Amino acid sequence: MKAGLCCALLLLGCAEGAAPVVAQEAPSAHRDLQALRSNHARLLKELADAPAPHVESCTSTSGDCLMQVGEGRSRLVSSLRLNSCDVSLDFTAKSSCIISQLEGPSQSKALGDYLSLENWCFTQLSACTVAKAEEARRATLEARFAARQQELEAAAAVRLAKNAVQLTRARIEYLRSTLPPNINACEPAESAEACNASVEASRQTLEATLRRDEYDLKAATSDYVALEKKADSCGRPELDCLSSALKPYGVVPESRKWIDRNLELLSKRQELLAQTSEATKTHCVAASQQQHQAGIVSAYVAYAHEPVLFFRTQLDKSFLALHQAQVSCLAAGPKTAPLKQTLTATR
Repeated sequence: MKAGLCCALLLLGCAEGAAPVVAQEAPSAHRDLQALRSNHARLLKELADAPAPHVESCTSTSGDCLMQVGEGRSRLVSSLRLNSCDVSLDFTAKSSCIISQLEGPSQSKALGDYLSLENWCFTQLSACTVAKAEEARRATLEARFAARQQELEAAAAVRLAKNAVQLTRARIEYLRSTLPPNINACEPAESAEACNASVEASRQTLEATLRRDEYDLKAATSDYVALEKKADSCGRPELDCLSSALKPYGVVPESRKWIDRNLELLSKRQELLAQTSEATKTHCVAASQQQHQAGIVSAYVAYAHEPVLFFRTQLDKSFLALHQAQVSCLAAGPKTAPLKQTLTATR
């Protein structure tokens, strides 16, 4: 009897000792469910705050998970005999409709599973809308950069400075193309490379300035003009060198006038190039080149064979015909606002 009573008491003690274990699990499950609810509410707010076009785009491109949510919802509706909430077309409205039917301790497990499924999907959609917002932000900044750059390059002072650089390059190209073959004169020195590297560094700094929120058009214009003037100075030593290097090859004071006239026409051409459309530029330069290329080649072959005054003059006259044709074509085309200062040839 006593032995049975002791066993009963022992069993009762064991049962009473097991109760706290169950009680410890309940708060943990409650905390997990609350965390799921909190994440769910946060994700819904993020999607609600996102621009509607972004959400719509993301549901189309990254919304495959919504199909899996729909399948999970259908199984839940079938097993628990819930309202399918098909009246609600919006996925967030369907979510609220289903969740409202899963309130209560008896549905905690089903609610937790459903919240986990939706949180997984909504996390993907939210990440997609964040990416869309970043794309839109970057596009806005790029558009601002392009508008600032366009405004800057339209400034008369900048156009003049850029044209001076292009004119120097055109002169160098012309003079170098008239050197006899196998004459490697006036190659750019290390100082020119260092100069060009400095210009490129300044160009990158200017670009960074154009991208900043704080922006001063007047200061940027001044920096751009200084940059282009520096770029022009980088090519000047080569231009001066080429002008001197031609003297032993049929260039004497008597024939120098043809070179000077070509330089003047190049200056006029550059001035007109700055005032015409891209289509007109392309047509005039290409058409004239095609028309006079054969004559230039023929004159150069003769000059290369015998680099004397006569053949040098014929070569410069061939280039003169090309440059005059380009100037005439450009002058006949429609014009934009002319530059205030005329570019001149440096002799």
